[in-house]
Amino acid sequence: MAHLGIDPGRTGAAVLISTETGAVVYALEWKPHGDGYSVRYEPGKRQPVPTLLDVMALVAVESVEAAEEIGETLEAVAVEAFYLTGQRSGRTMITSAEARGVMREIASFVGAPLHEPTPSQWRRAVMGHGGAKRAEAKVRAKRAAANDGFALCGSDHAAEAMLIARYARQQEATC
Repeated sequence: MAHLGIDPGRTGAAVLISTETGAVVYALEWKPHGDGYSVRYEPGKRQPVPTLLDVMALVAVESVEAAEEIGETLEAVAVEAFYLTGQRSGRTMITSAEARGVMREIASFVGAPLHEPTPSQWRRAVMGHGGAKRAEAKVRAKRAAANDGFALCGSDHAAEAMLIARYARQQEATC
């Protein structure tokens, strides 16, 4: 069994971890680029993708394939819950809503339960306290990934996605 963590948004990341070891086995990051998105599978290699919906579809297919490559199935998906405020642009709100719908479809597609923790919920569960900041999460995730022999990209989003995946693993272990 493997667990997928997603740090969503117009710029974000998805990280798959192995249930057996907790090690990162797959990471994908995206960010807006031109009229679409630029997706990075590994440092230095990017691919253009037209829409965020296409990015999420890619996450679904690639994460299932990555789990199969290590002989595991996807047990759970965790997506950081996000709240949109009036300070966000209309485009960001629409894109975020579309992404959230697709993330629910990812979980349904793979037959896995979906967890939607708030940042304070997953930080409390994984890091011991809900007040941990993004920089602290990034340092902890990079250290854990290095111990696993996986060079995480320099993105805060990839670091948080890894810890969100660990949150999913913890939640499934308590069920």
